[in-house]
Amino acid sequence: MRRFINLEITGKKENCDEILKNDKIFEKEKNIVESDQELRKALLISVFLSLSIILQIAESFIFIPLFLPGIKLGLANIVTVIVLYVYGIKEAGKIGIMRIFIAGILRNGLGMNFMFSLAGILCSLIVSSFLKKTGKFSVMGVSIAGANFHMIGQIIVASAIYRTNLLYVSYLPYMLLISLFTGMLTGYFAEKILERVDFKSF
Repeated sequence: MRRFINLEITGKKENCDEILKNDKIFEKEKNIVESDQELRKALLISVFLSLSIILQIAESFIFIPLFLPGIKLGLANIVTVIVLYVYGIKEAGKIGIMRIFIAGILRNGLGMNFMFSLAGILCSLIVSSFLKKTGKFSVMGVSIAGANFHMIGQIIVASAIYRTNLLYVSYLPYMLLISLFTGMLTGYFAEKILERVDFKSF
């Protein structure tokens, strides 16, 4: 009887050891998978950042024949919208801020344009993220709102720096109208790319 009990205890101990061993193997494989996913994410975000910098610098050479200074197509915002939908506001914010910082150094330095762009991207991301979370707006709708609030953020900072409210009356209405079209443009391309490319599978 004692021998039978000892054999039973030994068997249970071996089973426990086997279970613990399997758990360790599973945990190790899980860590490897998570590490691989984080690496893939970091690489893809690096690609997004590089692409957004290239687009921002490239569009600075595009001449738009309008009477308003500072008009841009906002091509780099295509990347920002895509990252917002794929990874969320945290990663989109990192890419947006790093993009204007690096592009600013490469182009004109960190002067007034950097301050305007920083204010614009922060306002744009806050509003875009909120509208996205509601689930009531399309990608294009979120992009249009982001483009408009990007402009509003820039005008607020410019008005504070130059201590004038004339920009709200003389400049903002035209810029909002133009940002409506640029937001539609970037939103259209971002939406089509998101439909056709499964970034989570990378």
